[in-house]
Formats: sequence, C-alpha cells, structure tokens
Amino acid sequence: MRGLGWFMLVLLGLLAPAPAAAQTRDEKACLHPPSDRNTIAACNRFIEDVSRKIEPVALSKDKDGSLYRRYNQRGGAYQAIARRHAANEEPKKAGELHLRAIGEFDKAIHLDPASPHAFINRGGSWAELVFPDRAIQDFEQVLRIAPKNALAYNNRGGAYRDKGNDDRAMADLNRALELKQNFAYAFFNRGTVHLQKENYDRAIADYTAAMRHGPKDIDTLAARGRAWRDKGGNDKQARADFEAALALPAEDKRSKSVQDAVRELLRALQEKADREKAERERRQKTEREEAERERLEKAEREAAERERAALEKAEKAARERAEQAARERAELEKAARERAERERVARERAEREKATREKIALEKAARQSAERERIERERAERERAARARVEKAARERAERAAREKAERERIEREKEKRKNAEREKARANRIALVIGNSAYRKLGWLPNPRNDAEAIAKVLDALDFTVFRGINLTHAEMAEMLARFAHAARDAETALFFFGGHGQQDAGVNYLAPIDADERDLGKFVTLQSVMDDIKSERGVRILIIDACRNRPAAQEVASLQPLATRSAFVERGLAMVDRRDVPTGMFIAYAAQPGQVASDGVGLNSPFARGLLKHLPTPGLELRHLFIRVRSEVLADTGTQRPHVDDSLDGEFFFKAPQ
Repeated sequence: MRGLGWFMLVLLGLLAPAPAAAQTRDEKACLHPPSDRNTIAACNRFIEDVSRKIEPVALSKDKDGSLYRRYNQRGGAYQAIARRHAANEEPKKAGELHLRAIGEFDKAIHLDPASPHAFINRGGSWAELVFPDRAIQDFEQVLRIAPKNALAYNNRGGAYRDKGNDDRAMADLNRALELKQNFAYAFFNRGTVHLQKENYDRAIADYTAAMRHGPKDIDTLAARGRAWRDKGGNDKQARADFEAALALPAEDKRSKSVQDAVRELLRALQEKADREKAERERRQKTEREEAERERLEKAEREAAERERAALEKAEKAARERAEQAARERAELEKAARERAERERVARERAEREKATREKIALEKAARQSAERERIERERAERERAARARVEKAARERAERAAREKAERERIEREKEKRKNAEREKARANRIALVIGNSAYRKLGWLPNPRNDAEAIAKVLDALDFTVFRGINLTHAEMAEMLARFAHAARDAETALFFFGGHGQQDAGVNYLAPIDADERDLGKFVTLQSVMDDIKSERGVRILIIDACRNRPAAQEVASLQPLATRSAFVERGLAMVDRRDVPTGMFIAYAAQPGQVASDGVGLNSPFARGLLKHLPTPGLELRHLFIRVRSEVLADTGTQRPHVDDSLDGEFFFKAPQ
C-alpha cells in the first residue's frame, strides 16, 4: 500500500498542458517528481507567483486559456504540499490542503470543462481524501474526453480497489497497461491487487516490471518481498528485497514506518531460518546415530557368523572324537568280555556272599524307607503351613491395595474439586465486557464489529474470563450494561473492556457511539473517560481495548461539504490523545489506531486490529505489552498505514495465559 492512496497518482506536472514559456525552478520543484524536503517552500513560492498572474487575467476574459492553466497549476501546488504532509503522517493538514486544491480545480473546470487535466487532478485529491465515488466520477469524465488516457484508467482502477471492487480495478489496470506498456505505476498497482488475491507469481512479475520501467523504491521492494515470503519456499528472495528496501534512504515518516515493518518481517524470516537450521542439525544428528546403529548391527552380525563357523568346526571335531571313542570302546568291550568271563566265575563265587549282604541291605533299606516317609510327611506338613501363610499374606496385600486405590481415588476427587474451585475463583477475579456495535441507524453500518466482539468474547471465555456480551446496544442498553459491569469489577483483580464500532472526538473528549447515536446530540454518546472512571481501581489490572473510529463515509461526506473554517470539531477523524495524567494507575489502554487516525474495518470477517488480537491473546507466556507490540506489527503489515497506540500505567506484568 502506498502512503498517497494505494494507487500511485502521477503528480500534477505530468498532467497539466505545457506552458508557453519555460517553467521556473519553483514550478519544476513543486509540480514534477521526485519531491524533496524543499517541496513545500518551492510550492508556496510558486503559489504566490501564480496568484500574482491570476489577478490581472481574472479581470479580463480568458481568451488564451491562461487563467484555466493557472488555476490548475495553483491547485496542483496545493496538492503537492498536501502529499508532502501525508508522507510525513500529518493527515489533518493534508486534508485541508486537498480541499483547497479541489477548490482551484473546480475553478479551472468551470472555465474549460472540455479539458481533462483539471478533472484528473481533482479526482486525485478526492481519492486521497478517501472519496472513491467522487474520484471515479472525475476519472470517467477524463475518459469521456480522452478515451485512451492510460493515467485515468490507472487512477480509476485504484478508486475501484478502495471500494473493494477488485475485478473492476483489475480491468482498468489491464487497460492502462495496454495503452502504456511501460507504465511502472500501473504495474505496481496491478501487483498489489494480485497480492491481495494471493496470486503471488503474478504479483512478483508485476512488481519486477514496475522496477524495470521505474525506480526501485522502498514500497515496491517491500511489496515484492512480501509476495516472495507469502508464496513460500522463497525466503532468500524475500530477504534480498527487504534488505534492498532498508538500504534505500527514507525521505519521510511514512517511508520510515514501511522500513520498520520490513525490519519486523526480516526478523521473522531470520527466526524461521534459525528454526530450520536447528531442524536440519537435529535430522543430521539422527542420521549419524542411525548410521552408527547400523554399523553396530553389522558388527554383531559378523561376530555371530564367526561364532557359527567356530561352532561348526567344534562339532566336526566332536564327531571325529566320537568315532575315535567308538573304536576305543569296541576294543574295550572285547577286553571287557574276556574280563567278564573271568569275573563270572568270581561272581558266582561272590553271589553267595552277595546274597548275605543283600539280605542285610534289604533290612537296612526298609529302615531307611520308613525314615524317608516320616521325613516326607513332616516336609509336606511344613509346606502346607507355608502355603497358608502365603495365601494369608496375599489376602492382606489385596486388601491393602484396595484401601490404597480407594484413598488415591478420594485424593483425585478432592484435587479435581479444588481445581474446579480455583477455576471458578479465577473467573470471579477476571471479568470482561465486550461490546460490538454494527447496526448503526444514522452513522453508517459497519460489517465487522459484531464479528470482532463475538470472536474476542469466545477467546476470553476460554481464558477463564467471566464475559459480559453486548451486541448492537442502544445508549440506554449500553449505559445499563456498563453499570452492571462497573459493579462486578469492584472486587475483580482483572477487568477488561472491549469496544468495537464508531468512535469520535469533540474538543479533545473521546466518545463511543451506541447504535442510536446522532452527531447532532452528544448526549447520545458514551465518553471514554466515564468508562475509565467507572472501572478504575486502586488494586488489580484494568485493560481497555478500543477498536473504534472506523471509516465513516457518511460523516466524512457531510464534513467535506461544509466550509473549512466552520466545520464542527465533532467530525474530526480519529480519537483524541488522552492526557497521561487522566489515565489511572493500574490501567492499560490500547487503541486500534494512533490519535487522530481512522482504523480500518477490514475486508474479511474481522478488522485488522481484531485479527491481531485473536491471533495473539491465547499465546502462553506472552506479556501484555509484548502482545500489543506483535498486534501493532500485524496491523501495520496488513494495512501499511494503521499503527495501533497504547497508554500504559501498569506497575507490573500481566499475562492472559500463564507460561507453560
């Protein structure tokens, strides 16, 4: 996204017809890019010069078109100053100067309604004031006068993109490139539409073409780096583009903000690279361990093979020894038979002696058998007694185990009961009021606050908050719910208030809008200061999250039609800066955008600010301040311009989810 509207408006000097005389140094410095630090001074000198030339011509008829040209030039000078203020993040000054420029272009168009230049210049200012419908009307008038004006197609495509009509935007940008094939700005804008649609290859090709036909600037390098990163597997190319963007000089605050976002993206890529390196080292270590295991298994197999071979060799030797033993046994048997024959005679002689010995032995054996039976009976009796003791011990162990199991179950039930009681106590100590107003009756319908409130309430409920929900509340309903919440917050350690919807400032006072709010009656609004006063506490933590001041086309339309000097302060864009002395101790306030800035309602189901909250609130161990640093990076990367803001008077740390 570019700081001067997402589509790149070509400066006035490229559009106005060439003057008859040579251009002055101030005119070139003011109306022709690139602008520098001296642009405002040069433009002011050029405005004074043109104003002196307008006065005598205005008294006579504009015969040669010089009065038309000078009104157009003076409007272009105001427009150049406005863009310089916008680049320095000074939207209020930029808006005032764009309105002055539109007044000059109106005068030029009145003098010559058939010339396209003042129309295209006025459309540029309407686009930068975020009035896409008026910008489209001017660009269509240019195309009726000059049907082949590539710049008009480019700028109208940008206005359609601001309205969320990507298909019409893509058609106009394609037509611009058909008419002017080296149109660097059209390539950049079409790449941005492709990136939004996640057509990363086409986005990269268009950003590359933009730098081939135009300068390599911070925005184009940062956008192409995001496309490389989001495509996946191209971190090296993304890092190269981000580093190239950081190497370029940042001439203004908006460029520095883009470079800050790029630094965050580079840091994320480095963290990812570190994680991948650690994973590669882990895999390599695993592979080395697996190789060592395979080597050991191979060595074990080889040792087993050697043992098998040795066993076979031993078995063979054993067979040979058995055969030798068989031969020796045959010889011994022969000798034994001979010896047996000799012994038979001796045995017969000895049998008689043996019979006598056997008789004696039988008597002795009978006595020994009786003794053994007695011993066996005694042993069996001892074994029965031992079994009885074992069975008794087993029964006692079973009974003891049953008692221990019952005791463990009782302890587990008590632990679960204590856990439930602690959770209920935590819910009593952490309460939240979440309000999402979408269905406004007079201020303009917003699609996302209801979705944001319901999603955030669900996350807070999972984080053990007792949540009060309020969707599309009138002034009376909102006041009644705030009173209930304030009463409940008195004894709570943590109280959180979230508001999504319209918000406004008047004379430095910030107002939150119920759905029946009317800009003509401040009494229909709820002041942010009253919410702070209701929930402040001398102990505990108080958190206010304000996703308000979303785009309000209807209110901006009314404001733009009033004379600048008499416009009500109540239609100023964004919330006012809160005096730090008015923020009570122990309170943390987070805003979706900086003071004086408008927050985006988003093109999906949630606003960019709510998406960041939903992503990081459940993160374990993420301290409150670090959480909003991450949310701010997410929103800035998503929108390119919106930067959330916090007012912090907490004394300690706070975690939505404790470290695990």
